[in-house]
Amino acid sequence: MLSREEPTMIIYRIATKEDLELLLDIRIEMLKIVNNLPLEYQFDKELLVQSEKYFMNGNQTTVLALDGDVIGCATICYTDVMPNYHYFVMFQLVPFHIQWEN
Repeated sequence: MLSREEPTMIIYRIATKEDLELLLDIRIEMLKIVNNLPLEYQFDKELLVQSEKYFMNGNQTTVLALDGDVIGCATICYTDVMPNYHYFVMFQLVPFHIQWEN
């Protein structure tokens, strides 16, 4: 007989400076995976320093998905692009709105 487990509640929250060590660990793990590097690979210290600076001072927001443990992470990077016809038309046709609940 199959058992029915209670669905796990996933919580999404914006990362804070207190999450820095976790964010760096996730970033390093992801870089190893997407670049087909062995798990024991050691990145140059400067990459770690610059990643830390970016998380602390960068123009970004990182959102964590948790179910007791971190199960997902997404970083939204904000950039300013000089307006041009393509972007103007695209954003006129595809408006979007994000609303965060506190």
